[in-house]
Amino acid sequence: MGNINEPRGSFGTRVDQHLKAAMADKPKADSNIYRLFPSKSSKRAELMGRKGLWETHIRTRMAIGFDRNSEPAKLLDKGYDEGGIMVMNTAMKARIKSSMKHMTSDIQRFQSMFAYLMEMTYDLMISSDNAVSKNPGFEHVLGVVN
Repeated sequence: MGNINEPRGSFGTRVDQHLKAAMADKPKADSNIYRLFPSKSSKRAELMGRKGLWETHIRTRMAIGFDRNSEPAKLLDKGYDEGGIMVMNTAMKARIKSSMKHMTSDIQRFQSMFAYLMEMTYDLMISSDNAVSKNPGFEHVLGVVN
C-alpha cells in the first residue's frame, strides 16, 4: 500500500511497479490482475487458473493522467459554469467535499473524483471478458493505492 497523498510516479514507473507485483510469488489478496496474469518469472506461472502471462498478455495501450499541481488540475473543484471542466451542482460538490476523509484537502478530493471519472470511462469501454479489476476506478476514492 502507498500513501494516497503521494504522487504515484510516471506511467513508466507504474508499468514497472505492475510488473514487479506480477513477478511476486504471492499476489496481493485483493488483486485479480496479478493473480490471473502472473509474470513468466513467477513461481505462479505454471499454475492452473491463470488467464495468461503478464509479459505476453498485458500491454499498456493507453495512459491517462494529469499533474495535480498544474493550473488546470487546480480548477477541478470548479463547475463548468465557473470555468472548470466537470458539470457539478452545489449538492454534488458538497458530497465530494464530505467524502474521502483520508485526503487532506478538498482539491485532492475533486482531483481524485476526476481521476475516477477518467478511469471509469475507459473501464466501461473494455469488454467484461478483459476487465480484471474488482473495483475499477475506485482505488483513489476508497483510499486504496497498490
